[in-house]
Amino acid sequence: MKSSLLKIVQNNLLRHLEDKASKLLLGLSLILCITGAAYHLFFKEKMLSIIALMDDSMNVKYYFSIFEYLEFSFALAAVLLILIVSVKSIVINYLLKISDNSLLQIFLLMNVLLQLLIALFIQTEPIADSMYYYDHARRLFTESSYSNQYGNLTAFWPIGLPAIYSLFFYLSPEPITYIKILNIVVSIVLIIAVDYFFKNSLTRKQRIVFLLLFTLFPNNLFSVNVLLTDYLFTALLWIIVVMISRNISLSFSKLIGIGVLTSLMSYLRPVGVALPLVFLVIMRLNNYHNSVKSFLVISITCLLMLSPWMIRNYKIFNSVIPVATNGGYNFLMGNHAEANGGVNFNFDYDSENPDEAEEEKKAYNKALMDINNNPLHALSILPLKIFHSYKRGDSSITWSLKRTKNTLPPLLISATFLITNLFFYLVVIFSVYSLIRGKVTTLPKLFQTICISLSCLFIFLILVYVGGERYIIPILPIHFFYAIKNIKS
Repeated sequence: MKSSLLKIVQNNLLRHLEDKASKLLLGLSLILCITGAAYHLFFKEKMLSIIALMDDSMNVKYYFSIFEYLEFSFALAAVLLILIVSVKSIVINYLLKISDNSLLQIFLLMNVLLQLLIALFIQTEPIADSMYYYDHARRLFTESSYSNQYGNLTAFWPIGLPAIYSLFFYLSPEPITYIKILNIVVSIVLIIAVDYFFKNSLTRKQRIVFLLLFTLFPNNLFSVNVLLTDYLFTALLWIIVVMISRNISLSFSKLIGIGVLTSLMSYLRPVGVALPLVFLVIMRLNNYHNSVKSFLVISITCLLMLSPWMIRNYKIFNSVIPVATNGGYNFLMGNHAEANGGVNFNFDYDSENPDEAEEEKKAYNKALMDINNNPLHALSILPLKIFHSYKRGDSSITWSLKRTKNTLPPLLISATFLITNLFFYLVVIFSVYSLIRGKVTTLPKLFQTICISLSCLFIFLILVYVGGERYIIPILPIHFFYAIKNIKS
């Protein structure tokens, strides 16, 4: 049986040598082998010594696991690419025979099963932002007020996610399992939404590859264990995109629904407040009926939904705060005198100050002063903000594997980290290649307008504030789509 399986693999490899994609993947597998050998011979010892000097013991343990076994991870990735080349036609041809409705169901089932396995066998413990969200939810449940660890009423962390998580404390004093179930539901909704939006602009073969890659992207799968706003925010965004793209005449009830969803997104991330303006641009450029009135209905609905929180914040801080008081903190992080474009904490910020609005204002003023004092530095780090947003694609992997209750094999951590980032880089590279080659210029104007507008919004926010890999998650489906457009029908 082993010999017959080997023969099938060999035959498929020979047959695929004429295929450009197969040649590329096989060439990449060779590069990975060479890179792994070079790392082992020349770089491993130096890299491990650098990791040993890190201040955070958790970082030392995590990155040591990755780089101690990195050469083996390169080898595993190379083998995986060879296997993909050998079976890709078999898998795609099989899926081509399946009906459209059953096709989506298969990928949804695949997503659920894989995320359940990850949730069961990788017992993630919350860290950093995840821990703050979880602790805020616990305090919201036990104290019936939104306060921070210093005992002050707060609006620093957006209340949306803690409010959702606090509901699960009615079911269990440790509701991590219920949160993971919610994350699986969010993943299902996201896959359905992006498939609905993109499928009409893809051939059937392209759609299959899109669903296959998007479903199997490790960063998406490992989001099941992560207690952050990224994927819930993204799923809600793509639901709205589907609603807007279906008809140029939006009914009043649909506009109300978009407004409600926009407010929910705003409770998760303050950027949600800016989305009605993006929707207005999309509607105006595509000649939607009554676009200004539609914008007003969406905006007013969103503000009405946010108004209880705004009133609460005004009473506490005597200032208009639509969602959160962390804007100044993030702005200062990305624009202070020693900023490098990415997430850093080399600046002064008094988190214990009970007047968060005052502290936020001080942070904005300090950042603006630093920009004014050294505008060349401010301009020079703009490309670095983009770089830090795209330098890695493993946010869910890191947040899921960095601290766990159970001990995981270091090789598993290392291989998952490497393969995820390799996957991410290939998607980004091929999506950029599609744009350069003009492979998406023939798409409908509405489709292009939505993709460009959303991409511009999130890139603009990164340039204004700070770069980080989590900030591009809402536009990752666009990168996957553009990358897939390189596949011939």
